[in-house]
Amino acid sequence: MAAPAPEPTVFAIVRYKDRQELLRFPDPTYNTFCRRLSSVFFIATPSILCVERSMPGLGWVCVDPATWQEQAGQKLDDDWPYYRVIDGDCPEAKQHGRKITIKLETPGGGSTSTDIEHSATVSQLQAAVATAIGLPVSQQRLLLHGEKLSDGNARLYNSEVTAGVRLSVEPSKPAGVPVIQLYASAALHSPSASVTLTTTLSSQWHFWHDPESLFSSRYPCEIEFKVATTLDGDTSARWIVPSSAMRNRWSHEVAFPYAFWPVDPFETSSSNAVPKGASCIPTLNSFNGCFLPRKGLYNALFDLFSALALPHGASQTLASRCTRQVDEDQALAFRILPQDEYAELSSFVVQPTPDVTTRIFLLYKAIDKDEVKDWTHADEIDWVEEVDVDVAAARDESLFRVFEWGSLE
Repeated sequence: MAAPAPEPTVFAIVRYKDRQELLRFPDPTYNTFCRRLSSVFFIATPSILCVERSMPGLGWVCVDPATWQEQAGQKLDDDWPYYRVIDGDCPEAKQHGRKITIKLETPGGGSTSTDIEHSATVSQLQAAVATAIGLPVSQQRLLLHGEKLSDGNARLYNSEVTAGVRLSVEPSKPAGVPVIQLYASAALHSPSASVTLTTTLSSQWHFWHDPESLFSSRYPCEIEFKVATTLDGDTSARWIVPSSAMRNRWSHEVAFPYAFWPVDPFETSSSNAVPKGASCIPTLNSFNGCFLPRKGLYNALFDLFSALALPHGASQTLASRCTRQVDEDQALAFRILPQDEYAELSSFVVQPTPDVTTRIFLLYKAIDKDEVKDWTHADEIDWVEEVDVDVAAARDESLFRVFEWGSLE
């Protein structure tokens, strides 16, 4: 077998401030380019605002690192590639300080936006998000197209974060199983409510509420929350939601479109503990479940949940949560419980009675690609009929609507 061809050597003229050098690069990758800059000009990669290339008839053009390798080393008009590197100390830095507006999808389906300089880092964006929605940096995750923005030092323009882009914000602590959302209708002049959730899955769930941290600055803290566990092992939680909890904290005249509360996974202290109702805990296997391939998984799940009338942000959060658990060489096996079956496991009472209640609960796990032959493809299932969702009513904003959604791996 012939040895693979070596990466081509690249020569380019690079300018930084008032100094320029003809440099040799052993390969055409952007990382190699940055390492060479560090050794020659002593520039730290995170401080680079932009790398521009001189283009005939166009002047200086910013080069996206994602397309770097395709253009690296290519001559134009038989001239060596000519780049200039801009950081915060360069006179040209001002033109890269423009602000962009980023749309934020908050947990539970809300939305807002924040303005930030395009040259800011991901860490600086997280600080702006903390200010916008009251979720501390240490407790948040930023997702772009379902993938986490993990490099805090990366510049936004190097992370495909552009003006008008839509980011999902999730708590670093899982949002919980499940999340309960109330969408008050215009007819509810005083949209107070009592919400009670009882589950027999006490070995797997407990109810959690931290008024000091989770969205306390955005969602008022005067919500009364009570937890009770019976001798039989059932766990019950009750929320008393006053009218003020559904209104803007700055203005009593503007109502919030929704309010929501999370439930967290729970590990029992005894591995031998078997809760009441354990015999009816739902299962996931090739006979009652289905699968989706890893490629395009996030979009497929988002479309599925949207088709079941889940709010936009809820569909994003649930799709992201499942996608992150599946490696590239795996597939997602899952099952969405019919609402009547789920009701046997977890009773749900809201007063006043909603016009429509939609409960979406997902069991899922990652499986190897060679296992999918035993599973039904998710596209073969009529999910609206399977789960029994009244889509038209769930999307009718004139109604008092309640959504409960979650997942369990």
